[in-house]
Parts: sequence; C-alpha cells; structure tokens
Amino acid sequence: MMRPWLVMLVAILLMAGGAGPAGAAASLGVVLLHGKTGTPEQMAKLAATLKDAGYAVSTPEMCWSKSRIFDKALPDCLKEVDAAVAGLKSGGASRIVIGGVSQGAIVAIDYGATRTTDISLDAVVADPPDILLSGETLPGAPTWGERVMKHPALRALHGRMRTVSFPAHLMFCGGPNLVESANRLARARRSLA
Repeated sequence: MMRPWLVMLVAILLMAGGAGPAGAAASLGVVLLHGKTGTPEQMAKLAATLKDAGYAVSTPEMCWSKSRIFDKALPDCLKEVDAAVAGLKSGGASRIVIGGVSQGAIVAIDYGATRTTDISLDAVVADPPDILLSGETLPGAPTWGERVMKHPALRALHGRMRTVSFPAHLMFCGGPNLVESANRLARARRSLA
C-alpha cells in the first residue's frame, strides 16, 4: 500500500506536469526532503522512480540529518532548499515541486508558505491554468478568496479554465485526508483529457 504522503506527492506531480517526458515532466523539478535524523538515502527509492519517469530530482542532506543534527537554524536550512531549487532550475526545470517526509514535509510546507509569491488575478486572466483549485464556500461573510472567485474576470474564463472546489476539511492537516485530496486532484487532472 502506498503511503499517504507519497500518494499526495504523486497527485501533485500529476497535476503539475503529467506522467513523464511526453507530458511536462522534463521541465519539472522535484526536491525531496528527508525526515528528522534521516538521510537523503531515505528518499532514494522515490527519487529513482521519479528520475526514471523523467523528472529532475534533488535530495539534499538537510540540517536535521542524522550526521548534522540541527547544525543550523531553520532560516538557514531554507537557504539549502533554495540552493536545491536553483540547481534544478539551472538544469532546465522551469517548475518545482517540493515534498518530504516527517521534518522534511514540515519544512516543505514552510518553504511553500514563505518562499512563494501570490499569483495576481491579472496573471491568471492573462494565462489561465487548466484547473484553478479553490476552497469551498462556508457560512458567514464571504472571505477574500471567495470574493476573488466571483470576480467578473474569472467568470469570463468559463470554458477556458475549470474550477475545482476543495472542501474545508481537505485544506488543513493532511493525515487521513491525503488520500481523499489525492483522489480529488487525480479526478480533476483526468477530467482535462
């Protein structure tokens, strides 16, 4: 049986780029972060599978590894992820997915929250994605995100971009929700075919 975090990573890769060089995998880089007191070898089997499928993969030894035991503070550890991303980009990857297990998963989430930028509505309208993921509408006053999803510019993209709503319980801590999230992402991806 596939581990839930692996199911989610596979689903993210499928959403991001297809399933091999025939898709966009050749331009997709993957950074895999090992667990606390682990080593890059902890990710070796997954890394090899992804490389065989045509993805560029980096498995850096992080500051929480078995041999380093937190020799740097977290902000400095994130610089190591920056270096792995830069290495993949210099090798031709135009898009990057970061995943991990245990401490690596936590840092991957932190990295995504602190190192990425918001995408402007102008950019979405100018070059709409095939699928736009959104949270579900909840009772009470509409959130900023809900108001954006009702913007006339996005409504004008009807037919050019599919919107997939994610229930609120799938937007938080993964755990048992990872499989359901991965299945929802996979269905959305298949609907494009």
